[in-house]
Amino acid sequence: MTIVLTIDVTADDISCGQRQSPFNDPIAIAVRRTTRTEGVVLVDPKYIFVEDAGLAFEANTPDQVARFIERFDADLTVAPFEFTLTLEEV
Repeated sequence: MTIVLTIDVTADDISCGQRQSPFNDPIAIAVRRTTRTEGVVLVDPKYIFVEDAGLAFEANTPDQVARFIERFDADLTVAPFEFTLTLEEV
């Protein structure tokens, strides 16, 4: 199963996000909000993993998201943005 989502990373996601935290950075917060999952969301510069209700999905991290993570973790200025995430069931 493939799921294609538009993820909107908001200013609130950025202000609530934690640096160096693959479970609580702004991308993870935005993915969790969009998917409405209460399960695991893990964001890495190489992949994004979502698990909920016994289903697991993975996606390659889009380049613009990887750059955002690097800037955010380095405490550099980042801004809200939107991206498309294509999750594949694993």
